Amino acid sequence: MTVSESPTALAPGSVLIHAGPPKTGSTALQSALQTARSELATHGVLYPGRGRSHTRALFDLFQWKTSIRKPPKAREWQSLREEIAAHDGVSILSSEHLAFASADELRSLVGALAPRPVAVLMTVRSVGEALPSLWQERIKNGERYPFEEWLRLVLTAPESAPARFYARSQQWSSLLQRWDQAAPEAPLTLVLGDGGERRSLFAAVEHLTGLPEGLLPVPEVFNTSLSVEGVEILRRVNELFAERKETAMPDYRELIRLGMVQELAREEAQQERIRLPEWSRPQIEALSAQTADLVSAHPRATLVGDVAQWREKESAVSYTEAHNNDPRVAIEAALAAAVGTIEASRRLQPAIEQLGGSLPPAPPSEPPSPAPASLADISTRRIIRELASRARLTGRGGRR
Repeated sequence: MTVSESPTALAPGSVLIHAGPPKTGSTALQSALQTARSELATHGVLYPGRGRSHTRALFDLFQWKTSIRKPPKAREWQSLREEIAAHDGVSILSSEHLAFASADELRSLVGALAPRPVAVLMTVRSVGEALPSLWQERIKNGERYPFEEWLRLVLTAPESAPARFYARSQQWSSLLQRWDQAAPEAPLTLVLGDGGERRSLFAAVEHLTGLPEGLLPVPEVFNTSLSVEGVEILRRVNELFAERKETAMPDYRELIRLGMVQELAREEAQQERIRLPEWSRPQIEALSAQTADLVSAHPRATLVGDVAQWREKESAVSYTEAHNNDPRVAIEAALAAAVGTIEASRRLQPAIEQLGGSLPPAPPSEPPSPAPASLADISTRRIIRELASRARLTGRGGRR
């Protein structure tokens, strides 16, 4: 193990593989790389492709099945590989989905990039911070377990689906072993980070690729976590979809993830976040100690950050004795979810019409009264405030 705040720059022709794992700032980094793609090129660094990440190309390479609305095109990986092969400088590949790849699949990736040398970059996040965030992400993808039930399965039932998912994507014994088998000679950089501070990850990319310090802009808010109320709304929606056998509907991502979730995140920045139950403290502290020992002892790893400080952050994670397994949902949160979904359906309508379908028509209404602005001109937040105000009055027996 080597400790360094500024890892050594890679040789020209190298490929930096950023491999997540999930919920460690990958989306923010990919967004910054996409935004700065042209500026990176002026410094001899290639972020290939046109999209934000390289997940679709990797799905093509590994021949993974996917239910996403826009599956990978034929030869998507080949196009990406050819772009890298034609570049003389450092290239960057990024996908948190690499955390799910087997050693053989990772070996095939390294082989497909040959003769280009590769280096691997990952972020080690606090276990106590990662678990609530990872559960939220599973809920955003249609899962239905209440948090405490999901957490108990992860920590105490290793054969359960949640535990297997966690072990595959977050347990460092597994992650490091797979990369050691796939690329035993590749330089490995591990950034000791947390969910709120991303500058260390961005700086590591800049140092490894020879980019000027501060070139990559760190977004203030990206992939924001939901409050207790917001994620409970989403979980209950998932349950209803499951009862109606609609969790796999092709428009779930647009309607729920890009509509409901985004609106809830905007409306709930200051509301209560999920805290870990006190009963989970011993298991989480044991996982944290195991993680710190593993990354510290790895002979090939360069650590960016201080292990002692990382342990201190882990010990500062908030726990609660009175965990709420049935949180009440405020009217404002429910209305935000509804409005977000409606707006997403509006955005989706043109694509559906091109396919020869249609969304259910809106019910007929009387001609609107003269007003200074149409509904389309009124912000979502104003609509939510007005609906919430009316709902409160109705709940008190008032009239509006």
